[in-house]
Amino acid sequence: MKCPSCGEITPDAWKQLLERGGSHPIKPRAELQSPGPTDDGSTPTPYQAGRIPMAWVEVDWMVCANSKCGELVMRLHETRPSPMFDYDDPRELDTETHTWGIRPRFGVRRIEPQVGDPYRSDYLEAAALLDISPRMSAVLSRRVLYDLIKRYADIAEYTLKGSIDKFVSNLAYPRHIRENLHLLREMGDFGAHTQTDDQARIVDVTREEAEWTLNVLDRLFDYFIVAPAKDRDLHDVWNEKLEATGRKPLTPLPDDPEVTSK
Repeated sequence: MKCPSCGEITPDAWKQLLERGGSHPIKPRAELQSPGPTDDGSTPTPYQAGRIPMAWVEVDWMVCANSKCGELVMRLHETRPSPMFDYDDPRELDTETHTWGIRPRFGVRRIEPQVGDPYRSDYLEAAALLDISPRMSAVLSRRVLYDLIKRYADIAEYTLKGSIDKFVSNLAYPRHIRENLHLLREMGDFGAHTQTDDQARIVDVTREEAEWTLNVLDRLFDYFIVAPAKDRDLHDVWNEKLEATGRKPLTPLPDDPEVTSK
């Protein structure tokens, strides 16, 4: 799994957090019971009779194996009878379980130091909102995406969808980048972006979709910002070595007009 504290991959090592107390000194879950039978004397429901808890909660934990992190990670599982559960015949309990992280409170994603503001701050805020509000996380990610395409591809259509359409149609860009944006465009309406569309509409997205949008940003950061910066550093180091031996530094290759034309 990816550690939510440092963003590095760490082996799954989940352990159950046990509760002490009551007639059961150690038990793996806390149960929520009904307040009690009805006041009007009617037949109590399975909840009220204490046969079925209204919900039960379990917590597990692990420690990140990364020696530079070592943070405690915790998640909570809440189980409730499903809406289709037959209370008149509770012999087979049909349940639904939802899981979410509870520590660290906000997830952290790794971002390369070459990526500066405003992209950096918006990206980190989108990552922090991933579990709290996937929809708002996606809105921030889409704003970053619109601004990246505007700054580095010189494309600024009225909507993000329009900008993606124009970007994807340019075969000068790598196919894997265009494929990712093509899929992202098909995942929903991308009207919510930088303040250029006063009729922006925010659509619901799942956590997985919001996280995938962040993954696409990672690849765009690398293509537009990180890789070129590392290449410049590498060239500078080599040119210093050439100058130290009395040779002239390398001159950049001329631009290809077919590649640079938009």
